[in-house]
Amino acid sequence: MDLYDAIIRRQSIRKFEERSIPQDVLNTILDYSKSVERLDDSIGVNIEIVECKRRLFGAPYYLVLFSEKKEGYEMNAGFIMQQIAIYLTVMGVGTCYQAKPASVSKKDPMGRDRVIALAFGYTKEELFRDVLTASRLTQPDICKFKEEPSQNIYKIIESVRMAPSSFNNQPWRMIVSKDTIHLYMTKTKLPLFIKQ
Repeated sequence: MDLYDAIIRRQSIRKFEERSIPQDVLNTILDYSKSVERLDDSIGVNIEIVECKRRLFGAPYYLVLFSEKKEGYEMNAGFIMQQIAIYLTVMGVGTCYQAKPASVSKKDPMGRDRVIALAFGYTKEELFRDVLTASRLTQPDICKFKEEPSQNIYKIIESVRMAPSSFNNQPWRMIVSKDTIHLYMTKTKLPLFIKQ
């Protein structure tokens, strides 16, 4: 499976096996996580793997990102974690984003704040979704086409359209020309039930 297929077919997993991931695989995941590209290298981050004490959906592990709180730190964290989620998907490991899991420390030893966690493990359910039955808005719903785009632009649009979003609200909108995409985000009101 290539990266594009993983982006299109990845789904959040909510049923995990109890089985442990071998330590050498965990080390590989952590090494990759610490090497991924960042939007802003000046923002200090720390990524740790934590065994789950209270297992949400039965997930045996969390990959937790701690960050300095500087301008753009949340976007930086999301950029990093999305790369890791796709990497784990390609490895055959299921994932599910967790905003602020209560069983994980709020700060790391350097005083950086917990920003986001990714529950992960081997899955009891199908790792990949059926793209034909996925509940997603259509291209005309999220795009305004100023002219016919190139095939590469169509591929980008499709990967954005199929990408996961919180509560599947798909807040992105695009104005598209032949070789350019202007990306916008709609204002959404999401239910806030997660304790900080």
